[in-house]
Amino acid sequence: MCKYTYMPNKTIYVSATDLPIFEQAAAMAGGLSPAIAAALRMYVSNRSAGRADMERQRTDDDLIELDVAEGPARVRTRFRGERIAKLSQTLGLRRITFEVYRTAKSQFALYIVDRPDWSRWSQDSSMWEDPQTWEPSFTQVQDRSLQVFETMDELLAALPGDLVNAARFAIEGPSVRVLDI
Repeated sequence: MCKYTYMPNKTIYVSATDLPIFEQAAAMAGGLSPAIAAALRMYVSNRSAGRADMERQRTDDDLIELDVAEGPARVRTRFRGERIAKLSQTLGLRRITFEVYRTAKSQFALYIVDRPDWSRWSQDSSMWEDPQTWEPSFTQVQDRSLQVFETMDELLAALPGDLVNAARFAIEGPSVRVLDI
């Protein structure tokens, strides 16, 4: 009885500049075949882990939900991204909040909410004497808008001057600060 074993054969072409690393890997692994097989297993594992990371990013953790005004109606608006800055500014008796998001498609979304500055009501008793503050519209949110910009420059042009530097730092600065403490 005769037994034949078939061994698959693959030819790998190596450039002269890469030859030293192939030789070193072959010496460490006990041959070129085991070195290449181990490298390919590691490559496939890393690529699969990368895909798993991308799938994990598509969880509810990066889902943004905002109430946006469209005429008299409020529409619940969703998109994927991360908030990178929240800036507030007091203008008279109002507080304007600017929230800047980097979207999943690397654009910038600017959410603006204009509401009464309720903290001023308790600090300043003259508020109660001003008939303008008695109007029902004064106590309501005036604006809930969402604008999307393709570039950071377009976004910064839409912000009030004193908020541009803060937004620029939030966008260009580190999104995570790691402390070794």
